[in-house]
Amino acid sequence: MKINRLCVLCFVNFFLCCSKPEKPLNPSDPPTPADPIQYTPTPVSTPVNSTVMVYVIDNSQSYNPIYVLTDKIEYPFWQNFQAFNSGVRVFDRYYSRLNADVARTDNYFGYSNDKIFTVASSFKNYVDVKIVSPDHDGHMDDIRYSTTINLSNDGKLILPPYSIATNPSQSSFEILTKYFSPTIKDYAVSIPCYNMADENTR
Repeated sequence: MKINRLCVLCFVNFFLCCSKPEKPLNPSDPPTPADPIQYTPTPVSTPVNSTVMVYVIDNSQSYNPIYVLTDKIEYPFWQNFQAFNSGVRVFDRYYSRLNADVARTDNYFGYSNDKIFTVASSFKNYVDVKIVSPDHDGHMDDIRYSTTINLSNDGKLILPPYSIATNPSQSSFEILTKYFSPTIKDYAVSIPCYNMADENTR
């Protein structure tokens, strides 16, 4: 009896050791429809009521006026705090956006610094913005044709036809560029902070 039981156990063990998995565990295999989601979905819009205080780094409002807006609504500048105050309004928890605009003057052609930021569910939120002066490299005369713009340090910017989304009434564009290096001071507050990519809600 003991010998028979030992033979049965050996046979079961042999079967388990020699069996193959139904599917090789290879991370490089392309996902199949039955596989779970292989990416992080873009969060759905989540409204948050809050006040946002915007601090512009290394900028004097007296000598270089900045205009901070969201949806074309300007934030008043609070002199005592040296910050812009949005007032209580509705923001998006994961994807809120503001524009820090530099006015057009005799010395500047005017440009806008976009900032994407998240908002916590609190009474007040704080956002730092670093105004970055872009290089005025050239223009795209007609979106129907490819345009090549020479950049500094022998760089080139190639814009294929119809590479800029626009309305039918606008066909030419001024091209402004700026190189961001992670080694420079204030790099984190200088970038636009696009915190997610959106390709078919991914």
